[in-house]
Amino acid sequence: MHPDVFTDAHRLMAVELVTPDGNWSSFPPHRHDAFEGSPANNEEIYYFRIGKKKSAHGHTEGWGFHRTYSAPQDPDYFDDAITVRDGDIYLVPRGFHGPCVAMPGYPMYYLNVLAGPSAKRTMDFCDDPDHAWIRDSWKTQSPDPRVPWRCDSESEVE
Repeated sequence: MHPDVFTDAHRLMAVELVTPDGNWSSFPPHRHDAFEGSPANNEEIYYFRIGKKKSAHGHTEGWGFHRTYSAPQDPDYFDDAITVRDGDIYLVPRGFHGPCVAMPGYPMYYLNVLAGPSAKRTMDFCDDPDHAWIRDSWKTQSPDPRVPWRCDSESEVE
C-alpha cells in the first residue's frame, strides 16, 4: 500500500520488510512525524514476526531489537531500545526509529503501517542528522542477494 502504487487509500500506507538473520534494517534512524525538517506527519505501527532460520515464521524462541527515540530538543524526551518477539506490536507516535536488529539464526519480518492527518499520503522522512551520511554510502553497494525485493527510489528505502 505504498502511495506510488496503491492510490485508492486516503490516509493509510503499509509496507513489508524482511531482515535476514544477523542483520540490521531501518537504518539510518529516521522520522515521519511533524518535527522540524520532516516532510511528513505520520504515526507508525510495527508488527513483528520472528522466524527461525530455514523454518516458517512464528518461533517463540527468537527475538530481535527495535529502537525509537526523540531528538534531545523534543518535548518529553525518550529513548526506547526494546526486545521484540514474534507477534509484538510497537507504536511509533513520534521520534526517530531504527534500527531493527534480527538476531543470528532468526530472520525478522515486520509490517509497517503509517497514517497521518495530511491530505497527501506520503512516506517521506528525514534522517537523524548524526547518521544521515550513511545513506549516501549505499550508492556504491550491491544489493544483498538474500533479499529479493529492492526499491529504486531513495524515498522508498527504509
